[in-house]
Amino acid sequence: MQLGLAQLVTDQLIAADWRTRSLMKLSRAVAAHGAALCAALTQHQPDWIIGLGGGSCLDAAKAAWLLYENPGIELASVNPFDHYTLRRRQS
Repeated sequence: MQLGLAQLVTDQLIAADWRTRSLMKLSRAVAAHGAALCAALTQHQPDWIIGLGGGSCLDAAKAAWLLYENPGIELASVNPFDHYTLRRRQS
């Protein structure tokens, strides 16, 4: 965010006629606000979830994707060795 990378990506997506929505500071909010995040993603129905930044930002984007694709899952119960249904969300 401080380097303006999010704005550069947003500008490119808008120039390509894509609708965008930004959820900033997601890395700190995923565990505490999982249900609200899932509701926001369900309302927006994104085709893409893009994480920008370091490892925690990317982990947050992956957690957001997991919550969006599997709305009933408890984030605290996620095990990295389990298999989850992803890329199968029906609109």
